[in-house]
Amino acid sequence: MNNSIKSNLHGEINFNNFFMESRGYWKPCKKPKRKEDYVSKTKKFLFTDYPENFSHLKILVQDIASNRVEKYYIQYETDEVSSMYWYGKDHKGFYVIRFSNHWGRVAKCNWQRRTDFNQTAPDAWRACKTYLS
Repeated sequence: MNNSIKSNLHGEINFNNFFMESRGYWKPCKKPKRKEDYVSKTKKFLFTDYPENFSHLKILVQDIASNRVEKYYIQYETDEVSSMYWYGKDHKGFYVIRFSNHWGRVAKCNWQRRTDFNQTAPDAWRACKTYLS
């Protein structure tokens, strides 16, 4: 169990795709002092039964037999920071440092920390590092 992530997709994993269906382990580290390379914002959903009031709605529930849509939603980003990322390279290779308060199932990824902080502070923000492999 080394601290690296692998992609479930075909091809090389890199800074542009490591967050798409990857799995692996992250090791605790210090939060970098420099400006982050990427900031992920919290996403919220607005649900409605009345699609005519909104544009760009996505279908949530559809009755396939009658082809009738029962629920619509729109996803939007808030100003609330969800996680921060720093990219780099050292003697072991390319790495990502993530500063966040949520781990495990993240979007379509499964990112585990090597140390379980949930025993002491379930919602604590932690910096962890992983290598792209």
